[in-house]
Amino acid sequence: MQAYRAAVVACPTSESRWALMRQGIERFGWYPTSGFVTPPVGSNPWGVEGYKTIAYEIAEDLGWTAPDVVVVPSAYSDGLYGSGRMDGAATLGLVKHAPRMIAAEPFGPLAHALERGLPAPEPVEASAPSVAFSIASRYGTWQGLARVARLGRRRRATDRRGRAGGAARAGARGRPLRRALVGGRH
Repeated sequence: MQAYRAAVVACPTSESRWALMRQGIERFGWYPTSGFVTPPVGSNPWGVEGYKTIAYEIAEDLGWTAPDVVVVPSAYSDGLYGSGRMDGAATLGLVKHAPRMIAAEPFGPLAHALERGLPAPEPVEASAPSVAFSIASRYGTWQGLARVARLGRRRRATDRRGRAGGAARAGARGRPLRRALVGGRH
């Protein structure tokens, strides 16, 4: 970012970053490309949509063949929401199928919301400090919850063994659902 003459400011917490962004928006008319309220209620639709390019880049790099599985590190899950849009590449016939998506979230705000049937994520307590600062969030967004819920519904509908799938079952390799959310092909 500095190569393009951006002023880079390190903030110790997400909350302090959001406060700085809010000041920039209110005082200088900055355009918010990410969240700036606590707790986050959603994400900028242009930013989320921009993550869709990740899906197309993956498919293109693999010779227009979708991988079987994509693991997405998730904080607010903007990346999961956008990169999970490889279903658009499948609809367009660019790939044969969309991959199975796995959302990995250290603290589990989306898993918490799914487990309790909440309409929107709520902040969760951090179980311990994490070195995964950019994804170790106590917060989730409605976009992330919508994508994970959709993946879970698809997984339950397509599980060949008749087991409960997706959000209803523990994550990959028996990890608790709170640590890994497993979605299905969509």
